[in-house]
Amino acid sequence: MTRKVQIPTICKIKDTNEIIGGFNPMDWYSAPAPGTYSKTRRSFIFSLNLKDLNKSVFSKVIDDKHAIFQHRDFGPSFGLNKGDLKLYSMNNKLCSCSKVSYEKKIRKVITEFALEEYEVWKVVTVAAS
Repeated sequence: MTRKVQIPTICKIKDTNEIIGGFNPMDWYSAPAPGTYSKTRRSFIFSLNLKDLNKSVFSKVIDDKHAIFQHRDFGPSFGLNKGDLKLYSMNNKLCSCSKVSYEKKIRKVITEFALEEYEVWKVVTVAAS
């Protein structure tokens, strides 16, 4: 049997009309400090402006060696260092966006910001080999 994992992350930014998120085509895991990077070319991040969809952004990974950051103290994290999209903790709902490992910046704000809520799904497809 072949097992394929795909993990979308969707975040609603507090007090805005924005939704941001990303797609990870592999398992998230809790790597111990200092964390580790997972390589993939299939990951992407995005932002949706619900008031003006023309301001929405789709950004593909360009530095595939640093596409996904795995660390037990962080939520889903996409990109190197501060991250192109980084959830700082699964509990406090703080996030940041910069432009490092993905082709486009998905938010203009460079400081940390609060999330109203977020969801992470794990979609597993199993096929007979």
